[in-house]
Amino acid sequence: MGAMAGMMGIDAIHMRHDLMIEIARVEMALDELRERQQASRPEVLGALEKRRATLSEALARLAA
Repeated sequence: MGAMAGMMGIDAIHMRHDLMIEIARVEMALDELRERQQASRPEVLGALEKRRATLSEALARLAA
């Protein structure tokens, strides 16, 4: 049973790491979109912001 709990801990660490990387990718895309003055495309900006919020919520639930 201890080995199983250890595996779950490793999986949680990997999941947290993957979520943090994906959040960073979305934030970079948002920055690039804003830098290129393409913020006039609200559907793309909104989709990216929604994705970032979803990922952030998942990260918060994982930490709890």
